[in-house]
Amino acid sequence: MGIGSPGGTSNALAFNIGQPPAGNTWVRTVSGISAPNDVVWDAARSKLYVSVSSADIAHPNTIAVIDPVAGNATSFVPAGNNPHLLSISSDGSYLWVELDGSSSVERFLLPGLSQDISFSLPADGSGNPQQAVALQAAPVSAHTVGLVAGNWSYSPPGNGVYVFDDSTQRPNYVPGLDSAGGAAINWIQWGADDTIIYGEMTPLNVSASGVALANSGNGVIFQPTVTQYDPSNGLLYSYGSVYDPVKQSLMGTFDLPETGSDACTADSSAGRYDCVTVPAGSDVDEWELLTFDLNSYAQLSQVNFGYSAGSPLSPITGAPSQLVRWGNAGLALLTSTWPYYGNGGVFLIDGASVNPTLAPDTTSGSAFSPYATLNSLNPASATAASGDVQVTIKGTGFTADSTACWNCNALQFRFLPTTYVSPTQLNATIPLADVSSTEPIEISVFDQSSYSLSLNALTFTVLSSSGTTQVTAVNLCGLSMAWDSNSQLLYVGTADYDSSYPNSIVAINPTTAAVVRLQTVEPDPIFLSESASGNYIYAAYESSTNLTQVALPGLNTTLTVPLRDPNGTAWVPGDLKAAPQDPNVVAVTLIIPGWHPEALGGVTIFDNGTPLPDALPGWLEDQNISERYDTLAWSASDQLLTAAPSGWDDGNFGPLYLAQVNATGAIYQGQGTAVFNTAGGYIHSDFGTDLIYSDGGVVADPNTGAIVGTHGASGLAAPDSSLNRVFILGQTSAQANTDNYTIESFDQKAFAPVSSITLSNVSGTPIGLSRWGNTGLAVLTSGGIPNVVSGQGMLYMVEDANFVSSAPAAASARTAAMEPVRRRWKWMTTREIVEQTRRAAYGRPGCCRVAGTP
Repeated sequence: MGIGSPGGTSNALAFNIGQPPAGNTWVRTVSGISAPNDVVWDAARSKLYVSVSSADIAHPNTIAVIDPVAGNATSFVPAGNNPHLLSISSDGSYLWVELDGSSSVERFLLPGLSQDISFSLPADGSGNPQQAVALQAAPVSAHTVGLVAGNWSYSPPGNGVYVFDDSTQRPNYVPGLDSAGGAAINWIQWGADDTIIYGEMTPLNVSASGVALANSGNGVIFQPTVTQYDPSNGLLYSYGSVYDPVKQSLMGTFDLPETGSDACTADSSAGRYDCVTVPAGSDVDEWELLTFDLNSYAQLSQVNFGYSAGSPLSPITGAPSQLVRWGNAGLALLTSTWPYYGNGGVFLIDGASVNPTLAPDTTSGSAFSPYATLNSLNPASATAASGDVQVTIKGTGFTADSTACWNCNALQFRFLPTTYVSPTQLNATIPLADVSSTEPIEISVFDQSSYSLSLNALTFTVLSSSGTTQVTAVNLCGLSMAWDSNSQLLYVGTADYDSSYPNSIVAINPTTAAVVRLQTVEPDPIFLSESASGNYIYAAYESSTNLTQVALPGLNTTLTVPLRDPNGTAWVPGDLKAAPQDPNVVAVTLIIPGWHPEALGGVTIFDNGTPLPDALPGWLEDQNISERYDTLAWSASDQLLTAAPSGWDDGNFGPLYLAQVNATGAIYQGQGTAVFNTAGGYIHSDFGTDLIYSDGGVVADPNTGAIVGTHGASGLAAPDSSLNRVFILGQTSAQANTDNYTIESFDQKAFAPVSSITLSNVSGTPIGLSRWGNTGLAVLTSGGIPNVVSGQGMLYMVEDANFVSSAPAAASARTAAMEPVRRRWKWMTTREIVEQTRRAAYGRPGCCRVAGTP
């Protein structure tokens, strides 16, 4: 796979600075409003209503009526003391307005906004006045409204849930925390009808007598905050996260950056999720619109409203606080005055980035174009002797000013001869004699007009033209792998930032590297495990608390259940392993990401989606439970499960833990007496030897936990008893801090080294190693790991009949003097890799090598 002889920077190419292309997203400012509180869209009358704070300079204590097509406020209607929350009745007859300053709710008649009725909010337990910190008109009755009484200055602010008919309170309510046994509910959303309210993921039953807590599970470890309910799919959306309030599970998250401020809205009619963000740590002129597919969670486009050629300052100021959809392709953004962000206001966004299927309502204002995104290179590889290679680049957002470049960044531009074909295609020439180097070649696109790089890059691989090791490189941002010997297919779980197959299980023919089948799943499938007999693939996710069972080979989803412990709480997975005999049984370790240690939820056995009552308890310091079940591996039977601490977060390893498994779940049996070093990685089963292998090169007996051998190497391990081999991918000391890696093979019974092969100029850092076929190995890499040399996520198909063999001597024989490989790169869990990639990408798609604006 080695890239050819080192080369220098390619010859400079001259290009002209053209005029900015016509933007397809426009921004306008609504004048006269500097302190907006809330906004709602009246679709029947094509108007926006904005509550204007008492702190507003020009029009305090009013409701602004805005014509978004004209881009101005047509009137300001007096509305009492500091109007805040707004909600339109189900039939469009009324506008409910919460007044912070008078602890009351007022109703206005539409369309004229004449005052109708009003009522005061209940006082708290001490007799103090309260405000409505949540307000929602009922989905059916136009005369009914639900609210949470409380105080904006308290934490938490909520203090009781009430339902009113016109101005009459229904007698039963859910008391808040100032009452004995009260519930901590800070927000509410009505469900599909007037009989149910969701508050803090807790169902509340609504009847003619009022509202009451319903019986429910223990919820999910991650709770939503301010939410938006979509009756078309029954899901709740909260700051980039999606929840199922019925299953009480986290369904997924959109790939948002770490933001200093953001505002988002879901639009099921267009199938999109829009967010205006200001990334944390960015300049204050980097307001961005990120648009995602509502169903697949994949990012569709990104527009920067800050610095670009011809538009040095953003028309948007203030910290984003609320976003609502209006019209064909419009968004209304409210911002608040904040240090460094500027003054608050109301801003109207319109164009194809919001909804490309309908014509924009207006094309006036400041115009902006989305970043370009690359989807594929064809061809994506060539031998070093190929000379000039003509490459077709497919993607979106290309303009006549787009130029392909290799290994480009804000400080260095190395351009390639480029021909613009269409907004979705460029043709480029890669002169291998000039651009080949000792680093992976990553192709991105630079737009001269906006002076911005594409959101992502794709790797072009220069292959070796000699040797027995054949490597096929695939531009795929994978997170997990599973080999199915029945179908002879390799299944890869892809990240949400993969440009071609985001959030999918992709079936690949490893001999041709062709994608033969795929299934969209929940975001970021970080664990895949094939069931006994190859009936299913089980998937668990970085961005979801669900477990998915997918049938093979068709990849149709047959089961989706929350990852609940026996107490009913839904968690995220730390590891997942299917049982070796029963295809319906799977073990999962449950964690809270970011905690140290993370393994707080213990280990639960699922049988046909049902969590069994007996579970291994999690690491809880106050209960003196010291076992840390970070990574799992079964013995050769369904009756014995092993676990080990990975040591990835603090370097502390431990013994191999043993658990007996039966029809009621897992019961702790004991542990080995020696440290089972995982090198910060995972442990693996080999059902042929009935031994447990670690990424630290250590081997243990699952019946006793005793260490039975060591390979003296570490990295990524893949045992294969059919060949009497253990393969370990790592680096020699000379390869440290380079893009080069070595795979060593060991005699599985004698623990003795056999041979090795070298992979040169690997793009990204290896995170997975798997056997496939008779003579193949698959290497999965990621580019989200900090402090590594270079590269983006890739899948490498390695085939070598001499190396992947049971023969006692191999053509690429390992000499006795060759040192054992080690994990010499920073270890991170797959979850951390996803999160680091998002941080590096500021929420942009692509395989980890993110460009953006210089």
